[in-house]
Amino acid sequence: ATICYQMDQLVEDYEKKNNGKKDFLLRFMATNQRLRMYIHEEKAESSKSQLDLLHYYTNYLKADSLKDNLLLTEAEYYNTFGMANRGIERYKQLLQRCISGSDENTRENCYKEMLAYAERNKIEPLTSTVQELYTAWQDSIRMVKAAQELVVLQQQYEDLEQDLKDKENTISNNNIIRIGLFAIIAILAATLLVLLFLLFKNLYKVRKYRHSLKIANESNAQKSNFISNINTQITPTLDLMEDG
Repeated sequence: ATICYQMDQLVEDYEKKNNGKKDFLLRFMATNQRLRMYIHEEKAESSKSQLDLLHYYTNYLKADSLKDNLLLTEAEYYNTFGMANRGIERYKQLLQRCISGSDENTRENCYKEMLAYAERNKIEPLTSTVQELYTAWQDSIRMVKAAQELVVLQQQYEDLEQDLKDKENTISNNNIIRIGLFAIIAILAATLLVLLFLLFKNLYKVRKYRHSLKIANESNAQKSNFISNINTQITPTLDLMEDG
């Protein structure tokens, strides 16, 4: 009671210094401490009246930062006065606010801090509930990471498959080029063989012509020699006949 009186006196003095203007944030803090004290002393009716007042101040101030304090105090109130299920719901709301919009490390810290709080205060239902939520969250993280790894592997597989297709196309193109080169070489070889055949044929004809020419020349030479010999033999006779 003395502590409550001192808190009320501090609030009253502070508001007097501010021309009697009510400081609802300071009243919220004082009411929250008084409520925790009543909860610890297990004064149900006094705790309920202070909890209602705490709701009023929170709604009036519309400060999101005060919502966490209200949820924690509510959870302790319900847990103390035999409404464990409602207390668990408040703890879960508090946990959800902690992990909402946070990164992975922050979320993990939220779960660990809530577990530590439950174990420190020996709230077994809260411990089991948070542990289940924590395990489910860890499983979901592993599933997400596995899905991401699967996507990466799928992309690597598709890249590899495309690379193999490109290489197959390159090999196919190279084979076509090789076939084309082989065809050109074959054509060139066939052409060369034809040219060689024609060359040898012409060489044979030339040799044959030369041989025929040689024979003809020799025949002509023999004829010339024969005619020359005949002429030599006839000339004296013809000369005698002309003289006679």
